[in-house]
Parts: sequence; C-alpha cells; structure tokens
Amino acid sequence: MTKRTILFFSLIFLILISFSYYKYEREKDRQLKQENAIIHSAYFKEYMSHKQQLDNLKGNHSYQIIMLGDSLTAGNNWNNSFQTTSILNMGQGGDYTELNLTNYSLGLINRINGLDTQYKKAFLMIGINDFIGNKDVDSVFNSYKKIIDIIQQKHIHLFIQSTLYIRKNKYNFDYKIINKKVHLLNQRLVDYCNKNEIPFINLNSILSQNRKLKKQFTYDGIHLNKDGYKEWIKTIKKYILKDNND
Repeated sequence: MTKRTILFFSLIFLILISFSYYKYEREKDRQLKQENAIIHSAYFKEYMSHKQQLDNLKGNHSYQIIMLGDSLTAGNNWNNSFQTTSILNMGQGGDYTELNLTNYSLGLINRINGLDTQYKKAFLMIGINDFIGNKDVDSVFNSYKKIIDIIQQKHIHLFIQSTLYIRKNKYNFDYKIINKKVHLLNQRLVDYCNKNEIPFINLNSILSQNRKLKKQFTYDGIHLNKDGYKEWIKTIKKYILKDNND
C-alpha cells in the first residue's frame, strides 16, 4: 500500500469520525432543546403538579377512585358527575403512554410511578395522543401493559376503557389511519383483559359508529362535548358504584 493510499484512507477515516461527532452533537443539542421546551411548557407544570399531588396523597384515604388518562379524562368533573368527593382526576392533556420528547410528553408511566395503594379502583383510557404522534400499535400496546402492571402491583381494581375513535377534525389529523390503529389496539386490549380477568369497558359501542366517533358527541372531532360525557358517565356508573367485594 502506497503512502498516498494510506493518506487517502486516513483522510476518509477522519472525515467519518468528524461527521459522526457532528451528528452526535446535533442530536444532543436537539434533545436538549426538546427537554427545555417541555420544562417551560404549561404541560410540564400540570404534569409535575399531578406527580406532586400523588406524592402528597400517599396514605391519604380521601380518594377511593382514580381516573387515569389524557385530556379526554381531564375534561370532565367526575366528582360532580357521581355526586361524591372520592374520585381523583389524573387526566393530563396531551399525555402519551410513555416518554416522547418529540411531542413534548413525559408519559403516563412516569406520572404514576408514585401511585400508592390507597385507591380501590382505577379507570384507565390512554393512547390517542400516541397515534396522533404516529406511534405504532405494538409500541402503544407494550406501553399499555407496563401501565397495567404498575397499577395491579398496587392491588388496585383496574378497569380498562376502550381508546376512543376520532372523526374528521379541525386539527386535520388523518382520522382514518388513526382509527385503524385504535381498532387494533382495542382488539389487543380486549384479548389481554380476557386472559387476565381485567374488566374492559367498550365506550366505543355507545360513542362511536362504524369505527368513527359520532358527530353529536364531539365539538372538534376528538374531544367530547357534554352529551359525550353524559354517555360515558352512564356507561361506567355501575362500575363506579359497585363494591369491589361484589
């Protein structure tokens, strides 16, 4: 091998090393910007408020039921709906199942790691933001199972509620692609719940038709209006009021 050849390959090697380091630094800088964006967002303040609230409530038996989910769960006053003060609403607008820096979400899993054992029941619905953010069904289902494990390890009676379909919406999200994923996720959740004796509540049987959220139950194609929540409340009422020993 000539000196010129050695010099040529050495130069190529240095270029590749330099390019790799440049890509690494750019990715590092991108992640830092994403983390800073999350930290300074209203979402982060609400997220940390929820985590702090869960920590502060450890050992406090004022709340018997916890509602877990995203903005769909957050959008209703469950205590008013059931004329009680024992329901803790831990719905978080924009939440994913797991950490997603690209879409500025820290994820439900991280939020409930501090969950205590004083809750008798948990009602869970999550996943639509994951699909809006282009996550695949496999990853969302795997994240879902992790969430289920965390809740069941606390010996809380868990109720899974179907992830709701959406429809043509003002945000221009592709509802047809998203709803295909929602359908597949719910199928997997039904199978998983049947195998593991977890109650599955099919809200879509009331709120949706032909695998699409009914127009009369939404104000923007994704989120529920008052009529939508009325149907949700009616559907889960017997599970809310039922004693765990029954």
